[in-house]
Amino acid sequence: MTRAGVLQILIQAVAVDNLDQYLIDNYTSKQGYYYAAFPDVLLEEPFAKYIAYAADFNIVGGYADGSFGPDDYMTRAQVAKVVIKLLEYKASQS
Repeated sequence: MTRAGVLQILIQAVAVDNLDQYLIDNYTSKQGYYYAAFPDVLLEEPFAKYIAYAADFNIVGGYADGSFGPDDYMTRAQVAKVVIKLLEYKASQS
């Protein structure tokens, strides 16, 4: 699966609330913001809110060049790491 697809499924699975509002408050309301956390993730992309949320809470990172690569594929090990980080983050919020 792609990096964007994995984040969308996993974040939906743990029922993160108000992602649309999160994106508006933290990105689209900012003057001059066209990207969500990474220069290759445009705000109008349907997966932007998942990537922005995951990046902002250190659930996922980008590449050394600063990009995210939303269409790149994830390995099972990378997916497992994201699952662990997401569950740890959600547990810390309870």
